[in-house]
Amino acid sequence: MRHDLGDLPELLDSVDLVVGGVISGLTYDPEILALTLVIKPASEDPAEPWARRIRCGHAIHWRVGGDLIDAIAVSDDHPALLPFTDDHGELFFRGAPADPERVADRLRAAHASVADDYIRFDDTVNQLPLGELLVGGHGKLATGPVTLLRGLEQVLEAAGVSPRLLVTPKIDNLDAQAGIPARGPLSFLDLGESFVIANAFRVEDAAE
Repeated sequence: MRHDLGDLPELLDSVDLVVGGVISGLTYDPEILALTLVIKPASEDPAEPWARRIRCGHAIHWRVGGDLIDAIAVSDDHPALLPFTDDHGELFFRGAPADPERVADRLRAAHASVADDYIRFDDTVNQLPLGELLVGGHGKLATGPVTLLRGLEQVLEAAGVSPRLLVTPKIDNLDAQAGIPARGPLSFLDLGESFVIANAFRVEDAAE
């Protein structure tokens, strides 16, 4: 079993029992990222909060925030995985749209519909002002995961602009920033504001 979340999903879902959890500590080495999650009881009984440790095997990317955690889930299909699992590409275009600012707004909406807030628009699209770039009538629009670029490609086509997408097949599970191959399939651990991308997750009592 790659993922074993133990009793944590049910515990966090027990609204009469707990108010949620907070990440109180993090340790990292190349093999294991470990998060300590302190779960706050809804009453004074038990007087002490529970604590669980989430071990994340071969974690390659994560974000840890201070918001209260009220649920935990693992997904193998999540937009945050795209930079690490999808083919990458470059999207070029030729032709100026009749209404560049309207097309720019549609490009932003198409990006958000795929990437949510896990991949920044400014990290994907050319750094020139977008309206100015489109008025120019040609150039490279964006670089990034192909799934994301195909959504932008459709917007260009609908605006009468000719797109050209060049695809570079991915290196399996490559950490795009560090260049370190991950070991096995990647999954997304959803902790609300916080998340971890890793190969495997296991929850244990923090006292173990």
